[in-house]
Amino acid sequence: IRGQGQGMGHSIRTDRYRLTEWTVPGKDFTSVELYDYQADPEERANLAEKAEHAKTVQDLRTRLHAGWRAALPR
Repeated sequence: IRGQGQGMGHSIRTDRYRLTEWTVPGKDFTSVELYDYQADPEERANLAEKAEHAKTVQDLRTRLHAGWRAALPR
């Protein structure tokens, strides 16, 4: 998707992780990238498909879809 001009990415960044969800408007396509900045600050290994990171991916996707207003202090 990157560099092809077709996809749209939305990201969430924590102190440790960056998750990006890629979609293609009008198509049934989603791709996810997850990088761990403690272990891999240069983003060389996408961890999104690794079973041991499934909970992190799900948690960050939930936060991403909740939007920035959900992250504001109450």
